Amino acid sequence: QKACLVVEQVLQSTNYLVSERNEIVLNDYLDQPDVVASALIEHGLRLLKLQTNETTLEDYFLTLIGGNKNA
Repeated sequence: QKACLVVEQVLQSTNYLVSERNEIVLNDYLDQPDVVASALIEHGLRLLKLQTNETTLEDYFLTLIGGNKNA
């Protein structure tokens, strides 16, 4: 929950999903993982993994509607 608040308030993004594995899938800052990591760490969060993925528009849409079990 705190990570979501940081994404929304500090990074000013609501363009994200929380996966079934409680991972935040952020669709902004894709070319700035350092900015995301810094914001989370500066607000007391510990990163277990930060990964950039290239997702197709189709995969993104399926994730939004709950049709992609791999996200």
